[in-house]
Amino acid sequence: MNHRSRSMLNLAHRVTVCTNCGAHSPGCEPAHENGVVAGKGFGIKSHDHRHAALCHACHAFYDQGGHGMDPSGRFTASREGKRELWQRAHMATMDLYWSNQWLKVA
Repeated sequence: MNHRSRSMLNLAHRVTVCTNCGAHSPGCEPAHENGVVAGKGFGIKSHDHRHAALCHACHAFYDQGGHGMDPSGRFTASREGKRELWQRAHMATMDLYWSNQWLKVA
């Protein structure tokens, strides 16, 4: 069973600048990592701690696909392009959470 944490997902809604394209947003969306290695399955999202805080446009590009480039203009719609988009955004998201002290070690 995958780890679920509503409070972890709510952190993404506190982010006002997309960790991928830099667009300002009233609140980003938690974009879960895609792939079996992340715990994703048919109708099952990956673990909640495996998300990136993305604006709606970047989240839609990552999940639903599209053609050409993502909203930042750096990544293609290929599997590899989307994986790199998510990995970079995930690292930026976690760095932001820690630097804002939204995550702490108990």
